[in-house]
Amino acid sequence: MAQSISTDHNTHPYQLLDIDDRVKRVLQKTPLIDGHNDLPQQPRAIFHGRIHGNEKFDLEKGFTRGMTDIPRLREGAVGGQFWSVCVPCLRSAENFSTPEYSDMARDAIEQIDLTLRLIQSYPAVFELVREPEDVKRVYAQGKIGCSIGIEG
Repeated sequence: MAQSISTDHNTHPYQLLDIDDRVKRVLQKTPLIDGHNDLPQQPRAIFHGRIHGNEKFDLEKGFTRGMTDIPRLREGAVGGQFWSVCVPCLRSAENFSTPEYSDMARDAIEQIDLTLRLIQSYPAVFELVREPEDVKRVYAQGKIGCSIGIEG
């Protein structure tokens, strides 16, 4: 028995589409933004920041130690990415004069550097964005707009 779809006056025709079709339509013009990705921490800790010429860290082929690589970003239709620079903040470093603070500052700078190198290494995929308008422009080019946030 065929199932009929009711089209009352309160139903927008868009709602009659299959959910996958609806999502695809939205994503054609609206970037999906991942608001927190800890990837920069992993190659810094595992490979001492060595991301070039490293067969174990190839974002195009797939990075098996993490949950992020270019194939998965593309499959997930990610259009914007906040790369998270995660540095634990110790209570003893609150006055910014202890040796621990120097270590935390170094760790943050190394992760920022790694993130910028990562973005620059894949110019056909990633672009650093500074303004909301940049995200729309980069997304229209088929690339992932990237921002960096620091936590800890």
